[in-house]
Amino acid sequence: MVVSASSCPFEVSIRSEEGQIIAAVEAINEFGFGGSFAEAVRDLQRAIVELYFRLDEEQHRLGPDLQTVWQRLGETLRRLH
Repeated sequence: MVVSASSCPFEVSIRSEEGQIIAAVEAINEFGFGGSFAEAVRDLQRAIVELYFRLDEEQHRLGPDLQTVWQRLGETLRRLH
């Protein structure tokens, strides 16, 4: 299942694997896990926030792939505000 809505800044895919729900944003290679849809999405949200702050701190050391992720996160935040 893929979740996509105008209020959702990323396309999120949802799948079940070995009793766990996995919420994934393939565009930035981030995943969240949980026993329910809500838990998986909350875990994904935390992962995205952690990624944002980690990339912000390490901007000067990012390779091309992570620079692309950083730019995508920045563009997404600008669209939301």
